[in-house]
Amino acid sequence: MHRVLALFLAATLALPLAADELVLVPIWYNGRGAEGSNWTTHFSAFNSGSGYTEPNDRGILPCQWLANPCPRGFFQDKMIVYPAVHSMPGGFVMAVPNASQLHFSLRVFEESAWRDDLGVDIPVVRERDLKSGNVQLMDVPRSDIELFRYTLRVYGIGAAPTAAVRLNGYVTMADGTPDLVMTKEVKLELIPHGLGHYYAEDTTFIRDLVFAVGQMGQIRVEIEPRTQNMRWWALASSTNKRTQDVTIVTPQ
Repeated sequence: MHRVLALFLAATLALPLAADELVLVPIWYNGRGAEGSNWTTHFSAFNSGSGYTEPNDRGILPCQWLANPCPRGFFQDKMIVYPAVHSMPGGFVMAVPNASQLHFSLRVFEESAWRDDLGVDIPVVRERDLKSGNVQLMDVPRSDIELFRYTLRVYGIGAAPTAAVRLNGYVTMADGTPDLVMTKEVKLELIPHGLGHYYAEDTTFIRDLVFAVGQMGQIRVEIEPRTQNMRWWALASSTNKRTQDVTIVTPQ
């Protein structure tokens, strides 16, 4: 029964309606962090078009007003900020019509430090930004692995029963020559909320790569797909455990 359900979800993963565009909201978090911190997420949408637009996200975004029917969409010439009231690992995928008229932003911040730290912007990923081949995260920052927490997030979108990637960690010397330092096989988890996608979160690969490389060269992380006919995206972050400052690296 569980396998039948998984196959059904995989068959319907992120299949947009005609002319709709897929949009990945990669982080949707509200909860505790390290050192007693508390993190939350704001997703903002602005509709510069000529009418109301409602996303197909299978009920993720909350109603903004008490009304019937529920106005869950984006209204003309209005910016609506959706706070994450609970966490959803892996974020979510939605499909939107009239995508060229919609503008998005995503901000993650530590609530208790709002006077000193206004948070960090995370890309809202348009369908055109998804990769069909290898994903490159370049010049990944590094420092003391006891002071910084490293997280690598990998996203897969497509109608496949399973999804897997290989992580390749490189050090690049001054002349640009890459040396492969380490690899890791990773299976992604099926995320059923929203339109559905695959997700993996790794907290050791970059940390171990930083430790292995030391002060040599620059770090590059390559996400190599092991599942065909899917599209991919990835995000690396480093968080200072003392100050909660966050640095992110995304594919370019």
